[in-house]
This record gives sequence, C-alpha cells and structure tokens, in this order.
Amino acid sequence: EMLRALGAPPARGSFLAFRAWVLYSVLPSDLSIFGSVRSMNYWLFFSLSMIPAVRIFYYAMTLCLINCPGPPDEYQLVQFILQLKATQFLSSGIGLAFVGGLQYFMCVHNGFHTCDTSGPGASMHPIEGAIDVLGNCALIWASFLVLPYSKPAAGLRQSQDEALEAEDEGLGEDRDMSCCFGWRQDPSRGGRLSGLLWYDLVCFLASANLLICMLIWHYYDEGFSGGIMAHIFSWEFKATLYWARVFYSLLAFPFLVFNVP
Repeated sequence: EMLRALGAPPARGSFLAFRAWVLYSVLPSDLSIFGSVRSMNYWLFFSLSMIPAVRIFYYAMTLCLINCPGPPDEYQLVQFILQLKATQFLSSGIGLAFVGGLQYFMCVHNGFHTCDTSGPGASMHPIEGAIDVLGNCALIWASFLVLPYSKPAAGLRQSQDEALEAEDEGLGEDRDMSCCFGWRQDPSRGGRLSGLLWYDLVCFLASANLLICMLIWHYYDEGFSGGIMAHIFSWEFKATLYWARVFYSLLAFPFLVFNVP
C-alpha cells in the first residue's frame, strides 16, 4: 500500500504502462532475485541480456526507460549498473571463453589448423566486438553521470512525504544544483558505487593495453604491410580482439558478487 501511494498506475496501452511493465520485470523494487526468477517476463529479458550481439541494445533501451520520464530512480540505476556488468561477466566473459576454447579444440588438427575460418572471432565482425566493449563503457558511465540526479523512490520503500522531507532537509550546497532538465543534484547518490566504476575504467584500460601489446608482439616482425584496414579484418586481429573482450568481461566479476542477495 505504501508503494501504491507514490503514484497512480499508468493508463493501459500507454508508453508509461510499457515502461512500468519492462522496469518491474527486470528491476522490481519489492522482489529479490529469488522472487524475480518466478516470473516468465524476467527470463524473457534475461535471455536478451545474455546474447552478446543484442545485450548492448537491450540495456540501452532499459536505460532510456529508466530516465524517461525523469528524474530516474536511484535504486533502479544502481541495479541497472550491477546487472549490466554481471551479465557481461556471464555472457561475454564465461560464455565466450568457453566457446573460444571449444573452437580452438576443434580448429587445430594434426599438422595444420583451420583457425582462420573457424577459430575464436573468425566469423565475427570487428565492429561487433567493439560495440560490445565500448557500449558497456558508454552505458556504465552514462548511468554514473545521471546517478547524482536520481531520487529515492520505491527502491528505498519511502512514502512520498518521507522522500519530500528528506529532500527539504538539505544535505549541503550541492542539493541546490540542477541540470538542464531541472533535476536536483545530490552527489551522495549511489553511495560507494563510484569505486566500482573507477575499477571498471581501470579494467577497460588494462584490456585495451593488452590488445595493443598483443598486436604489437604479433606484427613486430612483419609490420603492417598492406594497410591497417587489411589487418583489422584478418583472423589474427579478430582473435586478439576476441580474447581482449573476454579478458575485460571476466574482470567484471566483482559486480556479479553484489547481485547476490
């Protein structure tokens, strides 16, 4: 009843009704992970988040729904960040590492190999891997930039009066700041999550450094004869990008831990 008092339900068939259905299916404020898994809607969206080629577009849509209309809910933004990185660890990390190891086992034969056609990353376009890695970074930091402008709502189980009183108390000069949408700013939103976001940036830079070092080591003797673009579409570059992507995704394991209730 307390949650219902926060607002009237949206009209059926409206954009707000669709938004409420999606967000409650993936980011419910009154259900733990054990309660969410009982819903078929949860498994529908979870399956989309586990497909490497689809997950970035799915999470981009989810982030738009969280912020439109705004201001966004603090609880949903925090859970969005944790779920995004957790599914990255499972799909682009564990999943692709298993598939890549299996492909190496199948493409290496006695005296020859077919890794140039059936090895890890050989059938993937380089843009697909770049979208997955850069898309994760963009979504994470977009969420982080919006987080100070979020407000506590259903996720903290506060009534509307309690939330307004908490805002009116004032937590410093930063509370009076606003962005172009008129949202009030509070740098304390998200708590200590910023530490994990800086950790993610370090992981991305480490993965990019690994990719560059592996490419330099591979092309040190032969150089980039034939042009850089020709090497980008080579199976060696695709395989290197594939494993750098896996390395970056496996480093997202700490986010998975925070998803465990």
